[in-house]
This record gives sequence, C-alpha cells and structure tokens, in this order.
Amino acid sequence: MPNTKGLKRGGSPGRPRGVKNKATREIKVFCQALFERPKFQKNLKKAWDNLTLEPGYRQLLTYYAFGKPPTALDLNVSFDLAKYLAREEDAE
Repeated sequence: MPNTKGLKRGGSPGRPRGVKNKATREIKVFCQALFERPKFQKNLKKAWDNLTLEPGYRQLLTYYAFGKPPTALDLNVSFDLAKYLAREEDAE
C-alpha cells in the first residue's frame, strides 16, 4: 500500500488519471502553429522531395500521417520437437 501521508491532493501522488501533461499540450500547440506556416510547409516539402530530411523526421511524419504499424507479432505456431528430431534422424 502506498504511503499517502502528508499528500495535499487527497492521497493521490501525481496528476489525476486522464489529465494530459501541460508541457505536451504546449508543444502540440507550438508544432501545429509551425506546420500552419506556408514557408515551413514549403521548406519541409522541399526537404522531403530532395531526401534531405532526417530519416527520424520522415518516419515520425509518416507515422502521424498513416499511423504507426503494429510492432507485436502474432506467432501462433505449433512445433513438435519430437517429430522434428525423428525426421532428422531418418534423414541421416
């Protein structure tokens, strides 16, 4: 059980569940304003077309545009080691 003695927020250390980080909101507003600037859009498109944009930025923008692909693999494979070993012995 966590130690909640002396906490001013009623025993909950940290932000309430579901509340976004203030810094994250500020960065999002800044980035949105940056992307709305025509000169920035022009330079970004130029760098993209010339392949001079850093690979990390290209990847990040692609994720934002199309979504991040799933990273977990569903490996639903059955393998019988005894059958495999028996087959190996027969081949020798």
